[in-house]
Amino acid sequence: MPDSDDQVSTANGPAGDYNLLIATGQTPQVITETIFELKRTEDLQPAAVHVVTTRVGKAYGEAQLLGEERDDPARGTPVPGTEARWPTFCEDVLGHEADESSGLPVDLTFHVPEVGGRGLDDIRQKGDDTRFGSRTYELVEQLTREEALPLVGSIAGGRKTMSAHLMTAFSVYARPNDRLTHILLADPSLEGDHSFFYPETGSPGYSRLLDLVDVRFPRLRTLLEANLIDSLPEDRRDLEGILDALEPHVTSARTVSSVTLELRDHKGKVGHKARLVFTGPDGTLGTCPLTPKQASTLLAFAELRDYYDEPVPNTALIGRPAVEACRAAVQRLCAEEELNDWTGPNDVSKAVADLNDAVGAVPLAARLFQVEGTSRDPVLYDWPSETPPLQVAAQHTGEDWPFRYVSSPRRLQT
Repeated sequence: MPDSDDQVSTANGPAGDYNLLIATGQTPQVITETIFELKRTEDLQPAAVHVVTTRVGKAYGEAQLLGEERDDPARGTPVPGTEARWPTFCEDVLGHEADESSGLPVDLTFHVPEVGGRGLDDIRQKGDDTRFGSRTYELVEQLTREEALPLVGSIAGGRKTMSAHLMTAFSVYARPNDRLTHILLADPSLEGDHSFFYPETGSPGYSRLLDLVDVRFPRLRTLLEANLIDSLPEDRRDLEGILDALEPHVTSARTVSSVTLELRDHKGKVGHKARLVFTGPDGTLGTCPLTPKQASTLLAFAELRDYYDEPVPNTALIGRPAVEACRAAVQRLCAEEELNDWTGPNDVSKAVADLNDAVGAVPLAARLFQVEGTSRDPVLYDWPSETPPLQVAAQHTGEDWPFRYVSSPRRLQT
């Protein structure tokens, strides 16, 4: 069984009428059920099956379709119902015997989005959802290129957000001969029957056990291709790339050209001592007021996110001299406000929540600077896309600026 790759094969398979892309969770039955109905009702043969899922979904698919012993990554217990159903299904329903090169009658590949070199266990937080959406867009884009077979997508499995990403990706990339489907069990008694993977061919009533629904969706490819998709590099045609490209059209014709964190000493005057300023070609686009504490949190994450080049573990921000030094630098530049050391994970979590409250109130700031948790243990914090470019300006530039990746402050014009 091939593992998930950055690129997927889109070549026409032997006697294949289509490629299948399906999102799944803990019910790999939707794979065999969908293929069964396409074969029964339209005599279609899959050349390859691509499954976009989580580590949990992959474990269930490998156990219940390929017969490989797997533990549920979330529970730590063996996946029930382990059996090599896929080769039998391909032979009995599709008439394919095992291929000598791959070992499988029809190629079955699981794609699991990763964070920090590890596959996602679930889709619960915004950062996880962003990564799953981006991987889904990548797969749909690759499988709908000119030379590829018609693509059938299925929204039958997994969490609703997984299906939502698959459907919107089809709206962006689907060609006229690509289609989106959903599979339903016509017999209510089969709901919850985890031993049912497809009807036994020729058994009484087998043709009435499943309903395959074609899902209509807006096909926007011809509208987007010339003005948007063709201008993007191939590695930027995922969800984040599409959203970034659409952002100027959605909110404003002006784009953010620079972001500056201003730190000032008000010497006892009322007002915010820190703020983010977003500048575009025509001037200031918006501002986001911050407290010195919030500014120090933002700078600490900006520094360490570049250092790690991946999500930052909360433990990396505890007792780290560079982190406390940069927080002390913010305190010096803003004066007066005391910034206590982070002595444990709760301190970091509270600081992140406080920062998110501030940036969440300003859409432009939230778009660039929202720090997100990821569903891993130990807790990691992350921006889902590239670390935002950040300049610092202060009334007093100070000495011994402790950052390596965030450049030293320039003089703030007052």
